[in-house]
Amino acid sequence: MKISALSCYNTHEGPHVFKKLAVIAGDKGDRKAPSWNDSHPLPMDRERRLLKQSKIINCDDNPNCHGVLERIIKGRRERKHHRYHH
Repeated sequence: MKISALSCYNTHEGPHVFKKLAVIAGDKGDRKAPSWNDSHPLPMDRERRLLKQSKIINCDDNPNCHGVLERIIKGRRERKHHRYHH
């Protein structure tokens, strides 16, 4: 989470990967097996924990991240323009 936040990734969206994994695995969050019984926590448990952490650890407060998406899009446009006009 910390590395993702420092890299300007949206940590609020990442945990949803585990929800998708749970759906693929057929887990609806109502499994009776406790997560400590597995080698890894259940996907739904992981999603809940990471969502809670993402409220504290995120890129929202990192001033280096403000405008990153806009800069990326602008850079892509400039490269595309340069490629077609030279």
